[in-house]
Amino acid sequence: MKFKQLVSTERTLIKIDKNGTKHFQVDACPKCGGTGRYEMTTVDSFRCWKCGATGYFPHVEKEYTPEYAAILADKAKARNLKKNKERLPQEIKRRGFDGENSSIYVVAGETYSIREQLKAAGAKYDSWYGWYFKDADSAKGWNTSEIKFTDLFFVNPYNCIGTNESAGEIIEQAKTKKS
Repeated sequence: MKFKQLVSTERTLIKIDKNGTKHFQVDACPKCGGTGRYEMTTVDSFRCWKCGATGYFPHVEKEYTPEYAAILADKAKARNLKKNKERLPQEIKRRGFDGENSSIYVVAGETYSIREQLKAAGAKYDSWYGWYFKDADSAKGWNTSEIKFTDLFFVNPYNCIGTNESAGEIIEQAKTKKS
């Protein structure tokens, strides 16, 4: 569907800053391209919500030089790495482990009938691991298998956690271990 252009899409150069970034004044709405209508939705009779169907939405667009764009990308990458590094301990804890070098002890066999006893003994439940203990002392007396964090997960260079391909098999073997 082709809509009539209500506002010009021409860009007017305002300034060039010290980094070589060009600042352009644009009057056309960036969502609908100045038509006042948005083709991807039938809600509200194709009316663009950003400009109120007028096509007019004055804004400034920046055009970076390739060199400065690379500098900005490096800064964003450094910020994200720092943020991911700060979140890493929380993500490891959310997966049931105390740290990258810690282990959990998965209870093997049929656990539904003894779930209340496991809960009273300090075991935790996870939909993937089943019932597990966080330390070896609590796991004594139960049919458990030790699983290390590094058996299931890895930390990539961006400080994000990934799952090893064999993680599912390791957990299933631990759950079905014979005492």
